[in-house]
Amino acid sequence: MSIASRVAEAARHLVERDYESAMIALCIALDATARKMFPKLATNRDTGKRCTAFVNANLDIITSVGFGGAILAAPGSTLRLKTPGSPGSLTELERIIYETLRCTLLHEASLPDKVRFSEDVFYGERDGHFFIPVAMIYALLLAIIGAPCNSGYHIPEDWVIFVGKEQLSVNALWGKADVIRKCLGISPSGGMQ
Repeated sequence: MSIASRVAEAARHLVERDYESAMIALCIALDATARKMFPKLATNRDTGKRCTAFVNANLDIITSVGFGGAILAAPGSTLRLKTPGSPGSLTELERIIYETLRCTLLHEASLPDKVRFSEDVFYGERDGHFFIPVAMIYALLLAIIGAPCNSGYHIPEDWVIFVGKEQLSVNALWGKADVIRKCLGISPSGGMQ
């Protein structure tokens, strides 16, 4: 399967509201994309380094979409958030995505105990559970599609996705992180336009 196949799989799961399966498919696409973006980190022991490097390189897209515009972190900056399942501790967003989401879903077949996806753009503890917004899945989807190393891909069913206020074809966005950033109102320097 290709990166495009995994993106299409994730999109189908998102439509079905099967968020864990969508995230699993995206984690596979994220790692494959990161392997292409960071060829010096292509060994199996470098998985964590390349995945966190990918998230860090796309922090502006991921935070803008994943937190509904409430947080915008520039690539290369550090954004520390509450750690799911560890009350009182803070962790970088890229480690949360890699360790809490990717590793537990792929190695344990589920999210950590009491960690859930929320359709609200809410990140944190509520009612005895820790919630991660579903918007974070869409954010990773956009970052993967927009990665320049993924230009030339295409999916058979051309899905549309809202980027900012614009409805765009997924197939028109492959490799075009600059277009995604422009639609989100993110300047090339990582700030808001």
